[in-house]
Amino acid sequence: MNIRIAPLSAIIIVTLFAGVSSCGVPLSGPVVLMSGTIHAETITLSAGTSGEVRRIAKVPGDRIKRGELLVRLDAADSAGELTRARKHLADAAEQERNAREELDRTTGEVSYSRGRYLTFSYLLTKGAVAPKEVERLKDEWEFAEEQNRKALVYFERAEMELTKARDDLTRTEAEYGSVFLLAPADGFLTRLMTWDGGYILKGEEVLTIARDGDVYFTAVVKGGRPVTLGEDVTILPLAVPTGTMNGYVAAITNGDESQTPSRIVTVRLFPKSKRDVANIGKSACGIIHHAR
Repeated sequence: MNIRIAPLSAIIIVTLFAGVSSCGVPLSGPVVLMSGTIHAETITLSAGTSGEVRRIAKVPGDRIKRGELLVRLDAADSAGELTRARKHLADAAEQERNAREELDRTTGEVSYSRGRYLTFSYLLTKGAVAPKEVERLKDEWEFAEEQNRKALVYFERAEMELTKARDDLTRTEAEYGSVFLLAPADGFLTRLMTWDGGYILKGEEVLTIARDGDVYFTAVVKGGRPVTLGEDVTILPLAVPTGTMNGYVAAITNGDESQTPSRIVTVRLFPKSKRDVANIGKSACGIIHHAR
């Protein structure tokens, strides 16, 4: 499963002190009117395997909880790969067992033939055995060592293949599990790029979500009265003039270095409905009525 964080864009505002805002809202007292676009930092989920969409559990605008099922794919493709990966692991494990047994056997042969050679070499010094017998035992020892070296190479290769088979199975099991796309965090589903019965290729983007607390209205404030952290802000989406979103000033940073002082004001928003989610990416006005 792949996850990507989308960038946050900045927008421009205008400051007013009294009268009527360009959003058509009566204003009283020193206010800051911000005009721009609602944005969100989003998480994009991609398909971990190819397959046909069998179920869509949530639609754009729905609130989601971490761990909830969002989309289920057909497991047919992944099931075949999983079966092959498990068989590969079983074959590799058997090969490793056989290689280990051969290594143990040849190691024992080396120890046995070396012992006999050393024993007969000693007896040769006492005149108890013939030199040809000692030479024969030396050849047996050298042959056993050569077989043992080959068995060690075979065992090391079998171990490497077993490790690879285990890694392949782990990866395949993860892909098989990714037929269930689950919500990685609490928030809202903002976009769905598939449909029931659609076919998705591995790695294709399937949906995006906005996490709770990651919906923003950001603006550059030039001049006007001071803006302070924590001030309440009302956002009026222009696409739905009768609806509003609420938030607060979450961050203030320095803007450009021009002669006119400016500040970048970031307002954190809390969408509560599908209508609010639908306004993400659309034009809106933000009004700070008074400083705390």
